[in-house]
Amino acid sequence: MKKILKWIFRAVIVIILLLAITAGMGYWYTVKHKDEVTQKVIDYGFSNIDRFIEINPKIHPQVDALVSIARNIIKIDGVTRRYLVLLQNNMELRPGGGFLGQFATVEILNGKVVSWQVRDSNHLDKEIKEDLPAPETFAKWLGVKTMKFRDCNWELDFPTNAKNAIKLYNLGNDKKNFDGVIALNGSVMEDLLEITGPIIVPKFEKEGAFEAGSAMVKLEDIVEKPVFLHKKRKACRKKEKETGIEAVCNIDPETGEKIKKLTHADIVFRKKILPLLTKEIGIKLIGTNEDAWKERYEKIKAVTPKLLNLVVNNLGDRDLQMWFKDENLEQIVKKNNWGTVADTSWKGDYLAVVDANIGALKSDYYIKRKLEYTVDFTGSSAQKNNPSAGRMIRYLNPSVKSAVFTNTFKTKQPLATMRMSYEHTAKKENYRTSDYHAYTRLYTPEGTKWYVREWFFAPSEKDQVNGNKKMYAYKFDIFIGDTLPTMLQYTLPAKIKEKDYSLKIQKQSGVEKIPTTVKIITSNGEELKTEFDLIRDVIINLVDTGSEKKLIVKYI
Repeated sequence: MKKILKWIFRAVIVIILLLAITAGMGYWYTVKHKDEVTQKVIDYGFSNIDRFIEINPKIHPQVDALVSIARNIIKIDGVTRRYLVLLQNNMELRPGGGFLGQFATVEILNGKVVSWQVRDSNHLDKEIKEDLPAPETFAKWLGVKTMKFRDCNWELDFPTNAKNAIKLYNLGNDKKNFDGVIALNGSVMEDLLEITGPIIVPKFEKEGAFEAGSAMVKLEDIVEKPVFLHKKRKACRKKEKETGIEAVCNIDPETGEKIKKLTHADIVFRKKILPLLTKEIGIKLIGTNEDAWKERYEKIKAVTPKLLNLVVNNLGDRDLQMWFKDENLEQIVKKNNWGTVADTSWKGDYLAVVDANIGALKSDYYIKRKLEYTVDFTGSSAQKNNPSAGRMIRYLNPSVKSAVFTNTFKTKQPLATMRMSYEHTAKKENYRTSDYHAYTRLYTPEGTKWYVREWFFAPSEKDQVNGNKKMYAYKFDIFIGDTLPTMLQYTLPAKIKEKDYSLKIQKQSGVEKIPTTVKIITSNGEELKTEFDLIRDVIINLVDTGSEKKLIVKYI
């Protein structure tokens, strides 16, 4: 029995390890096992996990799926399994989650973590000598002509991002044959701190406690703010010499404190707090090797249900994503909708709004989104421009504009309106944010055609994206403290009918919950509306019961 418990806890610790590393810190934790344990004993432990760990019935199917994955990782077979972990900061949003500032490599042999390494993405990018042409959008909006590892998560589809990450990683000096890729956004650290409570980091006591809800901002203040101020001070001094005009260059305008002059080592090793913070999180969660067996048993037993809930929730809302080379494991991921796989088989209406922060700052921390989506089966709800009301609407061509303003514009096919409003909640510019600059891709069913747009130039268009989708792409900018209601109206393909209408909305990894309204205007003018928070992928069905029509929302 003791052997079984040890192996169950070993699996839990491996999961915790991956969570801790992917939260962006790079901490390893290996439990020493002196007993010889057979694969049969391990499998028995997995099969009877309910006997040792209390599992929330609501997530039992997902836990069973995680156990199936763990069975393939925790094996005594002499095979080393390697995983690439992408550490994404979703305060700076990218299509596949957050900006990829760091990554980790993990090697597991016979159920033990035998190797781990955390590195800065910029260091790997300096090793890449081969010039892989970047997508045209990179050159246009980011000024980047060649692909780098830090940009590998440029797609909505996570399997594509995972394969790109492996390809770009192996252009560096340390080539590995990876068995899988795990991506995790920094917001998961906040969730871990909900479990551990406040944490004081040794050697950084003066910074105070790291707490859920503010830890990511505190880390940015410790790691990035000094570098920002240092560069600003140097630029100020340079300008002072060039112009001969004396300026206040050594004072932080926010705090009034003197700006610290940094050495090269200070800049290179500015992230040294991260492994220390991770270590403290690990100790709070599962104790140390020095703890008595019974004490540690009780600690792990108590925390495991909370961690399982955390893992399942973050897999559902896309802050944690997985891809495996083994097709059987990948099928488990797809079946549970864990990998942000672009749906190529969906036949109904479809919507995915995918933003990329191209301003190089952590502005997404301040951006609040609101989504409204309307499908008008009468085809007569084209939007009119009204500058006095703050509208900035433009049309496909003058004839469309004329028809709209004379109330003669009416489409034969359903007319869809996608409106995503962005509120920039920052009060003033600081080292984390300035005006928000975004490049957005809107995915719709194949066969759509746009007629009306608001607050951006005419979108570029691309057919047959992700199998059976049409993509519209555009750039927009938001001033600090402003709200921008971007909008695109387009006709849906003729196959989208009012009868048995269904809509699938896929959520972008890294985006916080989005208040969402879906409205259907039926062919006889009846309006149906539903409101919900977009926290994961969702399907909305129009149901006619005979006595009434209504919209049914189902999270998937």
